[in-house]
Amino acid sequence: MMTSATRHQKNSASSIPEAMINRSRSAGFTLLELLVVILIIGLMTSFVTLNYPESDPVAFAKTETKKLAYLIRLASEDSLMRSRPVSLHLTPTGYRFLIRTKSNLWVPSKDKLFTSQKMPKGVTIELNLSNDEGQFSAPTEETPQILLSTSGELTPFKIRMVTSQTTKFSELRGQFGGQLTIRHYPLPNE
Repeated sequence: MMTSATRHQKNSASSIPEAMINRSRSAGFTLLELLVVILIIGLMTSFVTLNYPESDPVAFAKTETKKLAYLIRLASEDSLMRSRPVSLHLTPTGYRFLIRTKSNLWVPSKDKLFTSQKMPKGVTIELNLSNDEGQFSAPTEETPQILLSTSGELTPFKIRMVTSQTTKFSELRGQFGGQLTIRHYPLPNE
């Protein structure tokens, strides 16, 4: 005959593992649950990315002009600090910064900030190195076009970031003393 103490031990012993099992099941997520959540997040991200409208080339032109001005300022300061000339080489579809080696060769900069840049779709570059307003053209030379000297001066220039809508563009002007100005056309009051 079982005593009540023995029955109580038997009942409590059998209920402990069951309680532990229930507690461990509710303590976390299963691998399947995590995979389902990741799948849902992935599908939602793809849906949002595919339905995101293409950006406006005019906005791209404005952004790229500001970015180029910022990089020219940094490259000019780099030239001043390291006492080595830096130049900017433009193509219709992008630009890159070059540095002069001790053997007077122009080589692409290895600095991550000054790596080659490509223009976004719908934006091309035009360059004017003369004082004539109508002399913008696609840059074609294989030599550096804009020199950033070790004294903070630079080759005077006008760079246009032209959009597929040719009446809308952004212009970056550089003056001999190193001043940079940006204008967006058409002007707000036009």
